[in-house]
Amino acid sequence: GTIIGPPMPFKAYRAISDDDLASIVAYLRTVPAVENDAGASRYNIPLPPAYGPPLETVPAPAEGVTAGYGEYLSSLGHCMECHSPLTPQGPDWGEGFARGGAEFHGPWGTSTAPNLTNHPDGLAAYSDAEVEAMITQGKRPDGSDMLPPMPYGYLARMTAEDLDALVLYLRSIPGQPDM
Repeated sequence: GTIIGPPMPFKAYRAISDDDLASIVAYLRTVPAVENDAGASRYNIPLPPAYGPPLETVPAPAEGVTAGYGEYLSSLGHCMECHSPLTPQGPDWGEGFARGGAEFHGPWGTSTAPNLTNHPDGLAAYSDAEVEAMITQGKRPDGSDMLPPMPYGYLARMTAEDLDALVLYLRSIPGQPDM
């Protein structure tokens, strides 16, 4: 009954269709329970009273190589949670949507999420094949490795059609310079 804060990507997950959500719940029910007291959550940022009005139903989009289906896949993968600049309240999905800039610190060093808009600072200069290799293999066009936390191994399991739809959606995002 209480609101959960970041890092749970609620804005993105509100787009999950009823069918896909039921599949996630069915899978989670197969995972053996463990004894764990996670304790009370504590957030150092103000949380909204809600993440939007209650949803009655979310229909599944038609599968296919369309920008609309690619947008749905982007929501499931919560791509824009990382590829939009972070504010104290979470990702900037207004002015900063898909413009990169979020920093991630880990044992690999620091990686900065790149701009995913169709702008020269973003994906405009890359071919679809180059974008697909960056998403699924973590390889830049020059062959150098990209850094975590992008989940390349999981994304490599996408079907060719899903990957094409995702790239089509990314190409539809109006170009904006890096933040």
